[in-house]
Amino acid sequence: MNNQDIQKIKEKMPKYLRESDLKSLDVYKYHGADYTFIENLLNPFWTWFASFFPDWMAPNMITFVGLLINVSASILVVVNDPTLEGNCPDWIYIIAAISLITYLNFDCADGKQARRLHASSPLGQLFDHGCDAINEVFIIMVLASACGTGSSFHTSSILIIQCLAFSLAQILEYHIDLLVVGNKFFGTTESILSVALVYCLRGIFGISILSRPLSQVIPISIPWNISICGFFIQVTNIGMIFTILQLFFHSLIHGSPIPEEDRGEKNLTTADYVIRVIPPLLLI
Repeated sequence: MNNQDIQKIKEKMPKYLRESDLKSLDVYKYHGADYTFIENLLNPFWTWFASFFPDWMAPNMITFVGLLINVSASILVVVNDPTLEGNCPDWIYIIAAISLITYLNFDCADGKQARRLHASSPLGQLFDHGCDAINEVFIIMVLASACGTGSSFHTSSILIIQCLAFSLAQILEYHIDLLVVGNKFFGTTESILSVALVYCLRGIFGISILSRPLSQVIPISIPWNISICGFFIQVTNIGMIFTILQLFFHSLIHGSPIPEEDRGEKNLTTADYVIRVIPPLLLI
């Protein structure tokens, strides 16, 4: 097969990225939503923390190292508790909490490193968010083990809703060129800190503190039997669903806050761009 034959095959194959897409990548700039209150408090620390990474260490390498740390702790949990029913030694959940906080700090420091080295790029963002997507599954697996929910409705519901919310946030960013993963009061950082707190409670006090019926804790009677951890999971799910609906209605009513000339060509009326969204959502 000569070069001409290869070129003919390339011409017949559908192109995932068109010339207009490549031009849009050249002018693409990341736009994130406003920081939450806790993120504003932690930003000086993350800037200071990022200064310890050498210039030769790429931002994505920082993200990847943080991912490996948290995944390693998650594997330790799964090996000791394959059914995710809370059978791990308590100290493992303390390690999981430390690893999760480490990942959070590494994930926030990589952006500081990218801006310090002028190394921000769409490919770097793709890698960063890809690591976040992988890590999300491991976080929920450890959370299920810490709460002892196993393969119950609580575990499956938070896994589906969190993955769906993450995917829809990326789709929404494509439309409005603004990545929004929460509001000014509660976002990704607060979610991770809350989960790490659950890990710590499980590691310090044992599973009994999380599996205790909610009716034994609050002074009012409730019509259903649900544990403290189950209540935490479902409140998280409801909050995430509310946030998703809020984001979409806000984008429909107000549109994008980013000027049109800075958003690039979106090809929003092209059918194949819409079709590409369906397989990832079905995998959830």
